[in-house]
Amino acid sequence: MKRTLAIVTICLALAAGAGAFVMTLGPAGTGPGACGAACPLGRWLDMPEPQCQAVCAADRGFSAEAPQLLDALARQREALAILLDAPASADRPILDQVEQVIAAHDALERRVARHILVIRPYLTSDQARRLMGLCAQGVRRQGRCAGPQPGVSCNACPGSAGETQPKGAASAE
Repeated sequence: MKRTLAIVTICLALAAGAGAFVMTLGPAGTGPGACGAACPLGRWLDMPEPQCQAVCAADRGFSAEAPQLLDALARQREALAILLDAPASADRPILDQVEQVIAAHDALERRVARHILVIRPYLTSDQARRLMGLCAQGVRRQGRCAGPQPGVSCNACPGSAGETQPKGAASAE
């Protein structure tokens, strides 16, 4: 029962912010700091180059911090997966590792939220509506879907409005 609760808790915690974050990442050279044609967020929101440059300049630290936070989360999740794969793992190490995953996810979620709030004033009302709507979908999804896939609508997910993630964006899942 404790393992099931731990697995469910971690799945719910990880699903909440994935939609908001994944849309800002892309393949090498097209990540959060990329502007213009290399920026999945800029393309998805149809930003002209000057606007994209202003958005990138508004939160320069995000481009360095986001990949580090995502890597830290991936490492913690892998450590949890290793414990869960081992039938002899004791409850305490599993629960301790769940806490580590939650802490890593918390740091990522807070940084993404700060980024979105910093760039929001640089967006048109339609762009802000689309971005915030996608973030809201990610929160509402709460693990009912594997998450957005590049260029694929998630109409099959309960509560999804079918918003498509920007092409070229990588999944945090």
